[in-house]
Amino acid sequence: MFEKRLKILLVALVVCLSVLALRAGQLQITQHGEWDQRAKASLRRQQLTETVRGSIIDVKGRPIALDLACIDACVDYRVISDPPDDGFVRNEARRRLRGQTEGKPRAERVALINAEVERVNADIALMWDLLGRLPGSTPERIAETRLSIIQKVERRRREVWSRSYVAAVARYTSGEKPPWLKRFLMGEGADVPRLEQFEVEIGEEIAPHPVLKNIPGEVNNYLTKNLERFPGLVLRPGITRSYPFGTAGAHLLGHLAKVTREDLQNDEETDELRQYLPFDQVGRAGLEALFEPQLRGRRGKLVRLAGQQEVVETIEAVTGNNVQTTIDIDLQAKIQNLFAKARFEVSKGVYEVSPMHGAAVVIDVPTGEVRALASYPTFDPNTIDIDLPKLLEDEINLPLINRATMSMLEPGSTIKPLVGVAAISGGFVGLREPIACNGYLVIGGRQYSVGRCWTMTRNQTDHRFIPWEDPHPTGNLDFVDAIQRSCNIYFETCGDRMGIAKISEWMIRFGLGRPTGVGVGEAKGSVPSDRPVPAYLAKSTSWFAGIGQGSVRATPIQMANVAATIARDGVWMRPRLVPFGMPLSPSLTADGIPERVDLDLDSAAVKAAREGMVKVVNTRAGSGNVLKREDILVAGKTGTAQAAPFTFRKRDADGNIVKDATGRVVREQLRLSVQGNPNPLAPWYRGTGKTGVDKAHAWFIGYAPAEDPKIAFCVLVEYGGGGGSAAAPIARDIVQACIDAGYLSGKYDQAVGLAGPFPAWQPALSLP
Repeated sequence: MFEKRLKILLVALVVCLSVLALRAGQLQITQHGEWDQRAKASLRRQQLTETVRGSIIDVKGRPIALDLACIDACVDYRVISDPPDDGFVRNEARRRLRGQTEGKPRAERVALINAEVERVNADIALMWDLLGRLPGSTPERIAETRLSIIQKVERRRREVWSRSYVAAVARYTSGEKPPWLKRFLMGEGADVPRLEQFEVEIGEEIAPHPVLKNIPGEVNNYLTKNLERFPGLVLRPGITRSYPFGTAGAHLLGHLAKVTREDLQNDEETDELRQYLPFDQVGRAGLEALFEPQLRGRRGKLVRLAGQQEVVETIEAVTGNNVQTTIDIDLQAKIQNLFAKARFEVSKGVYEVSPMHGAAVVIDVPTGEVRALASYPTFDPNTIDIDLPKLLEDEINLPLINRATMSMLEPGSTIKPLVGVAAISGGFVGLREPIACNGYLVIGGRQYSVGRCWTMTRNQTDHRFIPWEDPHPTGNLDFVDAIQRSCNIYFETCGDRMGIAKISEWMIRFGLGRPTGVGVGEAKGSVPSDRPVPAYLAKSTSWFAGIGQGSVRATPIQMANVAATIARDGVWMRPRLVPFGMPLSPSLTADGIPERVDLDLDSAAVKAAREGMVKVVNTRAGSGNVLKREDILVAGKTGTAQAAPFTFRKRDADGNIVKDATGRVVREQLRLSVQGNPNPLAPWYRGTGKTGVDKAHAWFIGYAPAEDPKIAFCVLVEYGGGGGSAAAPIARDIVQACIDAGYLSGKYDQAVGLAGPFPAWQPALSLP
């Protein structure tokens, strides 16, 4: 019995040994390579290296946004945590005491080291306090940066662990990622593994990280002299985003900002070296955001073995792509300066110079390329990080708003060419049909007190009795006459005949009430049909819509494109910030806005609109003759839109927002600037009219040369008063600037994409 049991035991032992031998053979022979790789991988420590962002180039090849070398103040990650890593602090203490503890009793050595540890911790605290008080920094900013770095490193640790986990899953299962993996990378959810459960080491945990980028020279010198005092602080070469032309085009260029949690969650990039990490910079607005996928580079990677400094593998970082835009930065800067020093004739021969709020847009007619997208007041994108809190608090000047694409204001009489073309094309008004104007709106034989013609402000009763203009022979105006003389009655009659639905439909065709698709943040504006209108207001709403008042709101980019559409004889094109012929980014093509649309307008009506706009500038009866030139024929239309008072939130002496007894925010009005008594807080908030208390926005749209349009433009001067007196002079200087830049010379640079006649239009697309 005993022998039988012994034999069974021996057989079992032999089987077990055989299994172990077979497994050992499998591991050492058949799977040797795989396990050797896994063993080496467990010793590899990866560290990412930063990339260089691509540059933005203007239409003439000048870099207008680029990465430049700088010096960053960096701190070792082991000091960034609070409290600092004890091992790092003790090693630093021992380094400082090197040679001072030799031969001393153990108890004395321990006491010396403990005392030095306290001094090291005190120096670390002093370092953080100093970094928070340096120029361009604050304690809050430093605290936020430290937290972002910690989040970035933790995210990297999760990514390293998750790649190992996914690789293991792929070996032994179907390879499907667990549903909690995305939340694990974000550090969210109670059902995900805790990172501290795993031994994960990455190079970033023992590397310095920038806490202050692009430090000034004097700060660099000071820190260099005191590096020994500040444990973990190193000064290293870095990269900073630079905007060489300063405030020129700031709204258009946009700026960089740290990625948000939403950016991380929505990042669909599969390449780990292109994925966003906390503390990364991303294009937050303007061209920086529009071109983000192209500008964004690819990180590099350094691989070391555990405990060694030698790099065993290098993946070089890949610089982002340079992108070209259609903007002429020199033209942009000149136009912005026109608003900074706007010149007004306040009385005969008397001029005032004042900074004015507003915007201007210049579009290349043949291609739709935007040459300038100017907004004033502006800011310096080079110092946006420092200036942002102050800029956000400025409720009077609102310097962060891109007025060229975001200001939705009543366009006034600049809408009249659109309305007339629409009314004739739709069969509501005859091309040469005369409409009588005696200064009052007459509908169905009834005279109304509202909607008076602008000539009545001069106490006239008929267009035949205007001696300082070209008196009209009959007082009955057709479409050309009505544009030339900006007759409200004619276009209010058009609005009455069309009604809210039709006038809105035509405005939408011309691009109002919807984004143009230019590619940067823009407001869509509004048309009368956007809101329900009570029956008793329906007729007056259509009247005022016909003269660009009331329920109509448009942006300068929309009105510039209206001028360009008329200049193209009724072909609407999406304004482009990407050179003509280059493909648009997927984010733009996905918006459903077509590239070009033939609006199928009555050709005679468009010709009449163009004739009337020529007469606005080139006859005495027109209101835009300040643009009349001997060398080039300019067409245009002025606009003066009544404006609401400007109000802002009231604050107390401590800067706190004041609220009334019901908890509602109290708003107060600005004091108007009048001749001889400007408001120092708002010199741009000008009172106009006979009494000096009227408020109006000034507009001008136009194109040139009138016979063969090359550029179209729009000017808006907020609270500037009359379009002919405030916006037209700026438009005149824009035309001259375009001549100086070669856009109106008749000789166009092939590299700029301006050679030749209109491009052949593609088959027309219908509007949605």
